Amino acid sequence: LAARDGKIIHIPVLAVGRTQEALYFIRNLQKDRFLSTDVSIFYDGKLGMKNTKLFTNGSLHIKESMRDFLPQNLTWVDKTIRQALIEDNGCKIILSTSGMGSYGPSRMYIPAFVERPNALIHFTCYTTPTSLGGKLKQAGQNEKVEIAGMVVRKKAEVKYTTEFSSHSKADVEMEFLKKFKRLQCVLVTHGENESKEMFASRILDNVHTKNVCIFDRRNYFRIGPYGLIKTHPAKFPIL
Repeated sequence: LAARDGKIIHIPVLAVGRTQEALYFIRNLQKDRFLSTDVSIFYDGKLGMKNTKLFTNGSLHIKESMRDFLPQNLTWVDKTIRQALIEDNGCKIILSTSGMGSYGPSRMYIPAFVERPNALIHFTCYTTPTSLGGKLKQAGQNEKVEIAGMVVRKKAEVKYTTEFSSHSKADVEMEFLKKFKRLQCVLVTHGENESKEMFASRILDNVHTKNVCIFDRRNYFRIGPYGLIKTHPAKFPIL
């Protein structure tokens, strides 16, 4: 619908797997005639391009029938045309890494598009509160928000869905861990510090394992064939 309204649509995507799913989703919109093939599609992000080639050239041993997932009218973006895309106010769809908006080309597109009423920024995965996507989520319409070192006003439409998120639920992960009979060590590595601490506590209470460790910048862990060998403090600053 946004494309029919002539909007600029920016979709931050994760480089591996989710980029390819998003491109396939757009291809199906074209196939089902919900999206005109006249609308230009752009993809920006070196890692996403590299992984997409692995999907399409057979390197990952994917069935040949499943390699045809790229939409029509797709252009791969490099730095020679990126600025022109940002300055152009015409209808188009731009996918770029990173998915949360804090890194890669997304970091350049978001500050430019967020101030345009004719733009839609659509996040398709989880965004942490400290990411660019998270900051936009917390900001109300027409409110000022600090993004990439700049203070801008949120005028664009910003949407959040999680259809391309790869995060499993805590209950699912607990059931998975319980399947291991001689679990030696579990390292909790991803998420906000508070979330990691809560999940580690839950593992300790419900899963039979020798050690539960929270992996962050504070400590190093030495792991061997039979589990945790030792831990010692890191010298990195605490963020």
